[in-house]
Amino acid sequence: MKQLTNFLLISSFCLGVSSCTSEDIISDVPIGKTNINETSLQNANEKDVPEQTLQNLMKLSDYLNVPITRNGNEVYPEWYGGEYVDENGNIVVLATSIPNQEKTTIEKNISNLVFKKCENSYSELQKIMHQIRNKAENKDDFIYDNVAFYGIDIKSNSVQVGLFHNTEDNVLSFKKRIVNSPLLTFVECIEIKNNANNDLICGGTISNQFANASIGYRAKDKNGKIGIVTAGHFVVDGQAIYSPLNLNTPIGSCTESLFNEGTVDAAFCQILASNFSPSNKIDFMTNPEKDTLSTDVVTYFGAGTYLNMIGSVSKKIVSGTIDNPSYDLPSDVSGSKILLTNTLLMNYEGKEGDSGGVLYQLTKSNNKRATAAIHSKTITIKYSDGSIKKQSVACKASDINKIFNLKRY
Repeated sequence: MKQLTNFLLISSFCLGVSSCTSEDIISDVPIGKTNINETSLQNANEKDVPEQTLQNLMKLSDYLNVPITRNGNEVYPEWYGGEYVDENGNIVVLATSIPNQEKTTIEKNISNLVFKKCENSYSELQKIMHQIRNKAENKDDFIYDNVAFYGIDIKSNSVQVGLFHNTEDNVLSFKKRIVNSPLLTFVECIEIKNNANNDLICGGTISNQFANASIGYRAKDKNGKIGIVTAGHFVVDGQAIYSPLNLNTPIGSCTESLFNEGTVDAAFCQILASNFSPSNKIDFMTNPEKDTLSTDVVTYFGAGTYLNMIGSVSKKIVSGTIDNPSYDLPSDVSGSKILLTNTLLMNYEGKEGDSGGVLYQLTKSNNKRATAAIHSKTITIKYSDGSIKKQSVACKASDINKIFNLKRY
């Protein structure tokens, strides 16, 4: 499966790499050399998640105290339909019906929380989701030929299925072959695109001599070797990586790579050159010495909360809310069926060349930018009302670190 990544696409960069010290970044253009009129606008584009909102979300999670079954499924209360953060910063908890005493207890202990009536419990939605995933894991031809993605859409209280052709025949075929449920909603996926190109992007790029890619964040592997996380479709195991300023001398090599397998499209590349050292500085920041990437890793992704992405093609902070925290994307690459699971569906549009860029969660009260994910691809969706929306897919850093046994530092 890993050989699929020989179809080298490109990405983009958010952390640069420059020269010698541990605080330098791998970058074509050293940080601080960007036009001051441009950089002064960068941090203004950031969107934060208020600390109080994060605390309230964690309080709700603690209250629900969701147990995990032997097969890894979460068991939610029967009344619970999911939750999201609305545009006013309120936590909206969906509920089919809830005992008054329990509702009163939650409202008393968690501020800025409102309840909203829904028809379907989260557990019911999960059952449908797992039925689809089971078919996908068993390489069902219909899914890989017709389905772009699927996942629980919290706001609509349904399981959303993206079809490449959202026709009545395809919907009926899905219901007949995969699962038939009134909890399903269908949309049309016009395009899924890995954000890559073959240009040598200035302002923060690594190369494999064939293509360029973006750095997500720095990490250490289980043996303490330092390196960077980037997009898995950029580089294969054992392949050398280079600074685009010198394509003759490698600065490191890929030790692990997965392309749309399991939960990640990601790779870890060890940095070997003594004059290059990964850093937690973030490119395009107004104050790169102060506004750095935190080693804290986001593990809870609240729908409706903001994440910020930086890619070298966008050359700025691109902010968007989490639309849904767990979507699956089946794909057929040269006859091989691969399933990318548990990805973030984001409300921002990445540009061609932004793959591998870091997503972080900002809390302004302590100026913390927690590592959240890396950008993978864009997706174009056509909804039933005829509206078309471009969104992005990102792979969670927590999943990447777990699979590759990495640690942020």
